[in-house]
Amino acid sequence: ELHRVGRPGALVKIIVPYFRAHWAYNDPTHKRFFSVEAFCHFDPAHVYNALYPYSKARFTVERIVFNETITRGLVYSLIKTIANRWPTRYEQHLSHYFPLDELSFYLRVLK
Repeated sequence: ELHRVGRPGALVKIIVPYFRAHWAYNDPTHKRFFSVEAFCHFDPAHVYNALYPYSKARFTVERIVFNETITRGLVYSLIKTIANRWPTRYEQHLSHYFPLDELSFYLRVLK
């Protein structure tokens, strides 16, 4: 729907629960949980788009930001900095031990 109503080149920001967050499962309003590569399926520059072409909607994933609206203590600030610098590496190696809470995706509409 965002692709349909968005103008070409429009910037869309989506804030979603991170799949490792403990509260993502406790909140009954959360029906889905997201990982770093969740929107790569819509980006023509990503290999997932070619492997799994289930939608005609196209976006460029411009940025992924962990815990953009949530602040915590010093340790989590350091983890957040690492996660935002290397999101895929964080997800593969550290997110088990230091789970963050949310992801913000910045997507550019392609038409």
